[in-house]
Amino acid sequence: MIWSNLEDLKQSIQDSTVLITGKNSNRFGTGFVIRQYQGVARVLTCAHVLKDVGGIESALVDGEPVDNIVSNPCDDLDLAILVVGNLWKNALELSEEAPHSGQACLVAGWYRRSISVSTEGGYKKDYEETLNSIEGWLDQSAQIGISKISTWKLRIGEKDSVADHSDSELAQDSLLQPGRSGSPVVNMATGKVIGIVRQEEDEGKSGWAIAIQELQRIWRAVDPHKLYECLSELGYGEQEDLFDEMLWKPLSTSAFLVRGESPDYGQDWLVKRLREKFLSTPNLLIYKIDLASRIRGGNVTEVWQDLAKQIRFTSRRRGSTHEISPQNIIDRIYEQNKTKHIVFIFTHVNSLSKTIFNRLIKEVWKPILEYPQESPNKKTHTNKLIVFFVDYLNKFETWNLDIDTEEVSDLSKIECFSSTELRQWFNHHQSILPPLNKSVKEHIRTLVKTVLEFSQDGIPDYAIQAICDQCDYEYGELEEWLKL
Repeated sequence: MIWSNLEDLKQSIQDSTVLITGKNSNRFGTGFVIRQYQGVARVLTCAHVLKDVGGIESALVDGEPVDNIVSNPCDDLDLAILVVGNLWKNALELSEEAPHSGQACLVAGWYRRSISVSTEGGYKKDYEETLNSIEGWLDQSAQIGISKISTWKLRIGEKDSVADHSDSELAQDSLLQPGRSGSPVVNMATGKVIGIVRQEEDEGKSGWAIAIQELQRIWRAVDPHKLYECLSELGYGEQEDLFDEMLWKPLSTSAFLVRGESPDYGQDWLVKRLREKFLSTPNLLIYKIDLASRIRGGNVTEVWQDLAKQIRFTSRRRGSTHEISPQNIIDRIYEQNKTKHIVFIFTHVNSLSKTIFNRLIKEVWKPILEYPQESPNKKTHTNKLIVFFVDYLNKFETWNLDIDTEEVSDLSKIECFSSTELRQWFNHHQSILPPLNKSVKEHIRTLVKTVLEFSQDGIPDYAIQAICDQCDYEYGELEEWLKL
């Protein structure tokens, strides 16, 4: 976004800027939100600001306590990322491009200004923390410390009118005063953060800012789409291979059983992955039927009624589905299948008994399966008709059913993610991992150990949550994408 109104830009930056204080300290500093999810914010500031206010136990961000520090230690880098709850400020956008010398910028931060306070005897001088934005520009760049941290000399005022700050008179509220450490330095044209104020010099007429690109040394912003794509390559290899093998056999009508010990094994996500990976097309109809709510007392007729409603097939006389025969519904399904792929998803197979599941196969699925062979109008198109039966408690394994594989293919029970699967996945997707503070091999070994520890030895849903934690990404934001 290109900002044409300077005051609007200033207000936008200040709305994302926070005051960092200490419970038992009169020191303070500035920070700003770089990530926001449902009131849980990631706040970027200088590491020395956190130290000045008494550390994580003492620090308050806009009055809220700090829950955690997510940044990894880096001796030369004066940056820290704080996790703060109940902080609903919007995140500022970080620039991906390095700035250039002469770049005009804005600095939004807190400073302490003097005020007069009314007393019984008159007035007394006091101070209060105040937030404002000041204009400046970037001068020369420099690398500091053993790690060669990229920084910029920050000049206050307008570049064309301020050649020598020692000769320039600037108002006190337009200087880099104490308290502005941790302030965002924002490109005045794009509104994106290009640096973080680290220290002031020359009585606040200049200072130094850490280049925002240095943040990558301790933290990486995870693109949710990228993370989802990467996670879609983790585990379920056996199920995907079996599905792929069966899907492209001459029969274009197939049914698959997806099962695991509990819903935490990611049955829904596996179905979604299989559909997205092998049937990724807008030319697709999806019908979902919850067997737990549809089959009561063993009456599979209700499944036909639900199918009729979902394919929008009603009686012309009454607008009712009760007069429609299963054959009418099957005819309509295959009529739709002439132009589109169709996927039926029957969830909560585990809510059925062995007998009722058998009836579901024989009375609902088998007539659909056999229709192309019995119909005088043979199926001539190549569109797929796929059915998933989803078992959330692995009840199927206890039934010992002898089901014809031509009717239903068992994709085998979902197992926990193994250490080998996790290690290979982390190796292949290092770009989304938190920055390394050790060798790659040691780093990945630690990540695998942590994920297994917090996922009960690799239960898929828990493992994904643990991976999100390690990547500093909110699982709740990704969770909706893992559902059917």
